[in-house]
Amino acid sequence: MVFCDPAAAVDAPEVLLGTWLPLDGFARLQTRPTCIGGDRADGTQALHEDGEWSQRGGGDAQACIFESFRSKSKNRWTSIGACSIGMATEVRYDWILSRDGSRLHTIAKYEGGRAYETHYRRCTIAEKIAGIGLPVGDDDPDDLERTGFALGYAKAAIELCPQFIYDEHRAAGVAREAEAFTADQINSVKRGADIRPIPEIVRERLYSPRSDAELGMLDDKTQITDRNLYCAELLTRFGKDGTLIRGLLREKFSPL
Repeated sequence: MVFCDPAAAVDAPEVLLGTWLPLDGFARLQTRPTCIGGDRADGTQALHEDGEWSQRGGGDAQACIFESFRSKSKNRWTSIGACSIGMATEVRYDWILSRDGSRLHTIAKYEGGRAYETHYRRCTIAEKIAGIGLPVGDDDPDDLERTGFALGYAKAAIELCPQFIYDEHRAAGVAREAEAFTADQINSVKRGADIRPIPEIVRERLYSPRSDAELGMLDDKTQITDRNLYCAELLTRFGKDGTLIRGLLREKFSPL
């Protein structure tokens, strides 16, 4: 992607920073974007401190970077920068923030084109927390891929919550159960073009989400800064009575 000079980017107003869910333009979609997972959720838009305004997801996803944020009033700013959907395009943005900071109205005026207006609502911390351990940015993952992501996420999250132990023995057992269940499913239906041995197919689908899980944890590290809140939810999902995988994590000084 080609943008205006990154060195010219300025700090964006703090009140505009965060993740925003667009509320317009989804009439033709079967499912609307949600805020679950915050920055990791497909379709959300995030404004960063360096002036980058980026959209999560593929297809028509775009990113912009702005060289200025000029205040026009208490809750209104104008920005000049460039956006990219395959090629860079100069753009002027008007940002209009609601008094309570929960709603945003943007007017984008591209070079040589008409203006586009979009309305957003701010994603909440509760919605960001709701994505912990889930592959929210993936396209319709199956149960095996969800399990692989959850295992990888919980293991990576120990970096943020060192008071927990990741039970490798429990993780191996969960992986074996998931592999066996999926292999039985594949055996029960007609095979497609993939003629590899079933165990190889299954293991690839289980372990391929691991790198995405690690990246997802790093995104959550940035957007959920309250470590006590984060670790408490992590244990809710992976602890003794975990809602995602039971017994995967335990506190270091708790009885077995």
